[in-house]
Formats: sequence, structure tokens, C-alpha cells
Amino acid sequence: MRQDTFPITCNAIKSGIDEGLIRRDIGPVEVNILLTLIVKGLTEWTLDENIHVYAKI
Repeated sequence: MRQDTFPITCNAIKSGIDEGLIRRDIGPVEVNILLTLIVKGLTEWTLDENIHVYAKI
């Protein structure tokens, strides 16, 4: 987790909470860590060329 972006993201989440866009019962630090792990997982996710992923809509 990059130290330079962590406070920026936390402040953005706090602003969303203050504006009512994000629930008040969650912590900005916890959300930031969760989002970071999700993005990290997605960016490191590789597929074998023989595997196909289908999304059901």
C-alpha cells in the first residue's frame, strides 16, 4: 500500500461519508484497505489463454 495515496483515499472516503454518499457505520481506513486489496487482486489476476470467464447478466 502506497503511503502517499493512503491519506488522499481516506480523505475522499471521509468526504463521501460526510456527504451521505457512503454509509456512516464504516471506517475510512478499513474501506481504504479493502479497496486496495481488491484492486491489487484484480491487477494481479491472470488468466490462462485456455480459460474463459463468462459473466451472467
